[in-house]
Amino acid sequence: MFLRFRKKTKISELVEGTLAVVEGKVVAKDLLMAPGSKTKCVHYEVMIETFGTGSRARGRAMWIPEKFDQRFTGFFVEDESGKVWVADDIEELIVDGARQEAGIIGKSGRERYMGRVVCEGDQVRVRGMVAKGRKSDPADVPVLRANEKGKAEVLVKKHALD
Repeated sequence: MFLRFRKKTKISELVEGTLAVVEGKVVAKDLLMAPGSKTKCVHYEVMIETFGTGSRARGRAMWIPEKFDQRFTGFFVEDESGKVWVADDIEELIVDGARQEAGIIGKSGRERYMGRVVCEGDQVRVRGMVAKGRKSDPADVPVLRANEKGKAEVLVKKHALD
């Protein structure tokens, strides 16, 4: 799996139409608020569960999944040679190594969240297709989009909040 991230390219050497792996620091244009944790980030995956009586296990109390939410906003990856825009129109963003969070929601203790976040300042490697920018993309920077299978991948190497 991690072999796909082995060969990286400097951002200043990106060529349009090629598959590339870039490494650098996440720089946010916009931030999202992760549900439950209230962490500001560029990507989150969160599952919210409620404590209640389940239909299985003879009506015993258990944690029941209520909601799963995943979102991400476009962001820059910056290295010593420049920066690249990771577009937010990717169908499937695969994230490995994201910072994990968990906690209780509210004072009653009957809801909890578990999630993974990618925050501004995290050190990442991103694998995607170098593409031509669109009107909605920032001008004068290369753009990484999904590959031919509609996927882009992010490997978080170091968390900014740690």
